[in-house]
Amino acid sequence: MDDSRLLAARTAWPSAPCRYFAAGRCFRGNRCRFAHPLAGQEPQTPSPSPIPCRFFAKGRCNKGDACRYAHDGVPASQQNLPASGIHVEEERPDEAVLADLDPCDTGRRNLRGAQVSFGDGAAVAKVSLLSDSSAVRLTGLPEGSTPSSVVALLSGMRAVAFPADVSSVHVTQDGPGCTADVVVKDPGFVRRASAKLPGRTSPAPASHLEAVPIPVPGQRALVDRKVVCSWDRSTRKAWLTFPRKADARKVYEGFKTGAYRVQSCRVKAAAPRREYPAFAVVLTDLPGAADMEDLYDAVPTSCTPSRIELGWATYDAAQNVAACAVESMLRQFGPVDRWEVSANPQRRRIKAEARFADESHARRAVSALNGAPLPFNKGGKLTAQLVTSAEFKTATRIHGALRLRLAAQAKVWEGESVHFTAYPLRQGYRVLKVEGEDSQAVARAKAALERLLDGEVARKDGRDVWSASLLRNGDLYKALSSIERAHGVTIERDRQKSQLRVFGPEGRASQVAEAVDALIARETANDSGHHVIELSPGEFEWARGGGFAAVAWRLGDDKAVFDMTATPKRILIAGSRADYATAVGIVANRQTGPVPAAPSDSRTEDNDCAVCWTEAEDAIRTSCGHVYCAACFADLCGKATSSTTAAFSGISCLGDQGECREVFPLAELKTLLPPATFEGVLEASFDRHIATNPAALRYCPTPDCGHIYRPHREWASAREMLCPGCLVTLCTACHAAHPNHSCADYQDVSSGRREAVERLKAELGIKDCPGCRTAIEKTFGCNHMTCSGCGAHLCWLCLASFASAEACYRHLVQDGEPEPGQIFEGLEFPWAGPAGGDEADDGADDEEEAGEGEVLFRV
Repeated sequence: MDDSRLLAARTAWPSAPCRYFAAGRCFRGNRCRFAHPLAGQEPQTPSPSPIPCRFFAKGRCNKGDACRYAHDGVPASQQNLPASGIHVEEERPDEAVLADLDPCDTGRRNLRGAQVSFGDGAAVAKVSLLSDSSAVRLTGLPEGSTPSSVVALLSGMRAVAFPADVSSVHVTQDGPGCTADVVVKDPGFVRRASAKLPGRTSPAPASHLEAVPIPVPGQRALVDRKVVCSWDRSTRKAWLTFPRKADARKVYEGFKTGAYRVQSCRVKAAAPRREYPAFAVVLTDLPGAADMEDLYDAVPTSCTPSRIELGWATYDAAQNVAACAVESMLRQFGPVDRWEVSANPQRRRIKAEARFADESHARRAVSALNGAPLPFNKGGKLTAQLVTSAEFKTATRIHGALRLRLAAQAKVWEGESVHFTAYPLRQGYRVLKVEGEDSQAVARAKAALERLLDGEVARKDGRDVWSASLLRNGDLYKALSSIERAHGVTIERDRQKSQLRVFGPEGRASQVAEAVDALIARETANDSGHHVIELSPGEFEWARGGGFAAVAWRLGDDKAVFDMTATPKRILIAGSRADYATAVGIVANRQTGPVPAAPSDSRTEDNDCAVCWTEAEDAIRTSCGHVYCAACFADLCGKATSSTTAAFSGISCLGDQGECREVFPLAELKTLLPPATFEGVLEASFDRHIATNPAALRYCPTPDCGHIYRPHREWASAREMLCPGCLVTLCTACHAAHPNHSCADYQDVSSGRREAVERLKAELGIKDCPGCRTAIEKTFGCNHMTCSGCGAHLCWLCLASFASAEACYRHLVQDGEPEPGQIFEGLEFPWAGPAGGDEADDGADDEEEAGEGEVLFRV
């Protein structure tokens, strides 16, 4: 039976309910003779048989609760799992299966350099920063180690304060032992692990436990822990005397061209000079450990000098001894987890790289050791420079499309002493790194690389080119490959923002937008009125659990039919392209909305907008049964998230004349709002969260940076932080950039400017909010002020902060400073004055002051 006959025949079948469908075991789908009442009935879980399921015992049952056999005990795939809250990386599923699954929006976004989780009503539920977690790689673990045993080991050594802080543990077999990557929600975990674990014996054969810091997975890594050191190589001079000028000339030419070398090192030679009765050649930059035998070996026997004199070496320490001495100087400032010395004998200076476990240790080492004297060379100085690098992980197909632009950009970066590296292909990804000693130059390179890797959005006439059909791997999505080949680009879908991102030569995005828009227009023109949504296994379970009911209720008029006879299972839509787009959006978001309740008796018109109280234009109906104009609903969401005058618990419904107050689920907001508006609402909600929580989150003070960080109230707990956005080092206590100086020293240096600003503010009558430091000016009115930054209620006279306006007025009337009753500046309330006295005089004074207060208020 074709799709149109299925749609027509659905209403002609008997209405008697199918008992197999009610038990979740009917496989006839739309061909069943009995009714399948999906819209008002949740599927029931079948009663399991007492016979155990042999597939569940092996961890391979894919029927879930629909299985007719018993699922008793713990499946084999879940045995030996770690404690609750610890994620264990499992075997990666088939890529072909993953490619056809539409990711469900989890409500997480990367905003302001943080990962933000949103809850119902678009309220901020959790904020995670890169600095909140740290990760190490443990080597030397015994064979058979499990995530639970690794957590127990770290807890026993007090490297982890609370096992629940462990975010993930990934254990892999490494020769006779094991290696584990551990991520902990504690920035101090790296320091403790690096200090407590190295050197401890392990049951693994001939191995010791080591802890090496690694970047936290899943985020663009920014490294500011590497220090490059260099010092002069030990050198000496030599004088070679020859009886004949021709021999001296030949040896000179040999050392000058590099044909003759000493200990494989090229040395400098001066032209022969007459020293009666012989000729002398002076060699410089010889290795400090070179002796006469090395010189005799470097010169051919036919030109053997008659005499050789060696000068003193600049210092006697061998290269490995000198390197150990420099390493010891660095380790005085903190643990060094990697130390590499360059063994290039052609360079005059020895170069070494040290990677510290903590960024602050690396910065202090550079500040103290750059230009410091060397213990093994009295006249030598150590050079120490901090190296900043940023790493990005990108798909191979994106790197291939950007290869020419990256090569051209790398030449520009080289001119700024920023080095670009593209590491070899690994598991379908490439790691790109920019590195340099100038942090500002690296910041510019990082920003440019981020722009390239973000791609260009395909836009036409100021709008994003998009179709709901692109949410799935259907015909329209497959047709994009021909556009990619024709224009030499790579196109990626951004499902969250409903955008297409183009990667390739500069200027191709507009051409691609034209081609995709024409493709969408042709698809719309060929619209037959019948559409098919094929379901993955996960979407099929969602549809059985109430998802199809949400689709059927939203479209109405029997436009949706469930076809369980097809493989894969599918939903048939008989309607317009807009109906199809609505259904695709519901499936993509896995929405399961209940059938709306009947409207309240207090509502006079079912079709009136809950905001403007007129007949709704482009009406939308919420899950709580109220109607809005599409524009009014978008305006409601925008205003609710942008205001800072009241506590925010989520966007709520204004139906029933403001009495409903039902908080909208996040999935419903995404369905009812346009994609760009929805993303804007989330960003506004997060900005509001930052503004109203100044003690927990702050913006980076660098202009146009936009990243946030966690401040510290006490200077003792403060630390230097490298902003991942602008690469400026900040103090988390005083919120200023003062590398290599304490907060007190910086305050002393900058106090002159600060005092001048404070004097000017005092002259203008400007005060700072005690919470967020927003400048406030009072021009008229009472002494109750509301901060526009964080929404705090303040007493203008003493700057006391209150949670509500009522508490602030109570303070002004009862215990205000300098005395009670000062709601208006210079105005006493009659009932708050001292008892007794001349009542007539007091009354006259009160009337005079009240008149003055009224004039002040009107201004």
